Amino acid sequence: MRGFIAAGIAVTLMVGTLQIARADEASNTDQIVNHQADAWTTATMHARHRWLPVNWEASHDPNAPSPFQPIVVHANGAVSVVFSATVVGGPVEFRVRDGQRVMHPGPARFVPGSGLDSVSYTFADNGGNPACGRDIVVEWRLAAAAPTTLRRGSVLVTYKKDTADHGQVGCA
Repeated sequence: MRGFIAAGIAVTLMVGTLQIARADEASNTDQIVNHQADAWTTATMHARHRWLPVNWEASHDPNAPSPFQPIVVHANGAVSVVFSATVVGGPVEFRVRDGQRVMHPGPARFVPGSGLDSVSYTFADNGGNPACGRDIVVEWRLAAAAPTTLRRGSVLVTYKKDTADHGQVGCA
């Protein structure tokens, strides 16, 4: 009986150690976020087979990016992006890029039901501190042959503002 208890304790300690080690492998950020950028659209868009940016042309903000332009943020460290959309049609994939990097967890597949369905995903990246800002781009594409239409979409980018002077010419 004592042998089973000792073995149980050893297994519990080993599993706990593995979970701590696995948590250390994950990307953690202890930073206070203090800025947000947002955009939305009510324009109907049709998905294609290649990755295309979501068009924010119906944004409420006159200073928001023009169609198919990135959302530029001057961020220090991690950036999180919450993307929500209302979609009708066949399967579709969404992803968010931070510059040339695809943000974690990577492409997210969504299969709408028989009518108009909504979906929301959160993406994150600890892309460091580029000197002239970071280009955040939400992209989507067809995941099957069935046509898919995005009826409405919104994006909320949360980040810590980069206030350092990088000495770069031409940065906004």
